[in-house]
Amino acid sequence: MDGDITGLKPGYTVNLTITTMEKNEMLAIPFEAIVEMSGKKIVYVVENGVARERTVQTEKGNELYDKVISGLIPGEVIILNPPKTMKDGQNVSAGDQK
Repeated sequence: MDGDITGLKPGYTVNLTITTMEKNEMLAIPFEAIVEMSGKKIVYVVENGVARERTVQTEKGNELYDKVISGLIPGEVIILNPPKTMKDGQNVSAGDQK
């Protein structure tokens, strides 16, 4: 074991964070926003009150988010848990947006 272990006793607990990779300026979206259609990953973006279908490329992120490689711009409003009936060009209200 490396380091000073003075004062440590069996049964002590620690809080720690293990960082396996650090990347700044990364765009991530919740899994709930991604719909898989015909082998593509689709996200619905809200533009002027209308849902626009956007194909995105993602990489595995953590247990809640995927990293976006392409297809979205930071700051765009996306729809979480879009219904199966959602279509490109469909009008949406603020209650439908997240």
